[in-house]
Amino acid sequence: MPYSAFVAATMKDLEKQREYVTKQLRDAGLAVDPMENWPADAENPAVLSAKRTAGCHFCIALVGFQRGTIAQNDPQKRAITQVEIDTAIKGGLKTLVFLLKDTYANRQAWPQAFNELEDCRFKTWRSDLESKMVCGYFDAGTMPEVLPAVMRQIVQWEQRRRRRHLTTAALFICALLMTVGIFVFSADFRDWAESRFLAFNDPIIFQNSGDGFYKVARLLDGRSDIQDNTKFRDEIRGSNVSFDLFANTFTTFRDYSKEFEELAKRGVHLRFVVTDFSDENLNWDAFNNATEPNVAAREETLSNARNIRELILGLEERYPRQVELRLSRKPIFYTLWIRDPETSSSMAHLGITYYGQKSKWPAFRMSKRTGAQLLASLQEQFELIWRDAKPAIQAQ
Repeated sequence: MPYSAFVAATMKDLEKQREYVTKQLRDAGLAVDPMENWPADAENPAVLSAKRTAGCHFCIALVGFQRGTIAQNDPQKRAITQVEIDTAIKGGLKTLVFLLKDTYANRQAWPQAFNELEDCRFKTWRSDLESKMVCGYFDAGTMPEVLPAVMRQIVQWEQRRRRRHLTTAALFICALLMTVGIFVFSADFRDWAESRFLAFNDPIIFQNSGDGFYKVARLLDGRSDIQDNTKFRDEIRGSNVSFDLFANTFTTFRDYSKEFEELAKRGVHLRFVVTDFSDENLNWDAFNNATEPNVAAREETLSNARNIRELILGLEERYPRQVELRLSRKPIFYTLWIRDPETSSSMAHLGITYYGQKSKWPAFRMSKRTGAQLLASLQEQFELIWRDAKPAIQAQ
């Protein structure tokens, strides 16, 4: 976009000067729209002229020995040229003033019809211009050379703009380098960035963690982390059609029994598969012995398993069409739950079970949006588990 200039000057006495300055500015590449080229308009000339200054970079003010035509309806009784210059200054235009030099020779050479040097209002206005800004001067027999002042100002603007651009570019590069450095050397930052990127693209999965975000794979610090940091309670309540779960003893059922009963009341289909702890299942002893350090702990695990089974069976008895419990005798290597696999609120959670004492629980989450094939595979896996398990009622 080229620089633009508005030429403010009286018409009859400064006609040649206006034409010269306009051509000078245009030859230098500036856009100039002088009054002489304006089409007819019903608006007041002073108002229209003031509006024409809007969007310009410069106001070139040429002032001879008169104020010119007085603007109608102006409370201050200013001339149209005065209104233009005042509007330009208030609008932030770079206003460059060029005065016809007040000398004896110029007074003699200038037409007396355009001489108001003895008018107190003109003298005051001209004096104010000279005292408030550095003015240029021209003689009656010469033309005002405005281009040097204009180009000097443009050079200053371009230098400042270049410095701003360089500063902005330098700050951007520094920020980029810092970000890359942090990304390369900080695993926590990489996890944070990835989490927020995936949360933006898949809000279904990443809506219920403690801080509002999940990682694709995260470590859960035992049961308390599952309860406190993943908002499992809200995820259960978010079920609309079905909730399927496969676990060893599902001890946490005790903490969420009310939520599961609410689902059953709403008509959500609940299917649970837990490990058969009967003597016929040799895998139970193998798993229990591998994961618990002593006999007392193994007995406590067995007691918890019995208690949870009774609670789920009680729920199944109250809601026989909505709740089903089956027992598995296969070795368990992971825990799994799937919510509404066929709907937009689909979610699946896979937790890895490690034999022996564990301080961290690797866990993964996915939905159809970011892992449709994986979720479908987990759903197929649960159906295989469900098919191989036997109804818990038959084991009583």
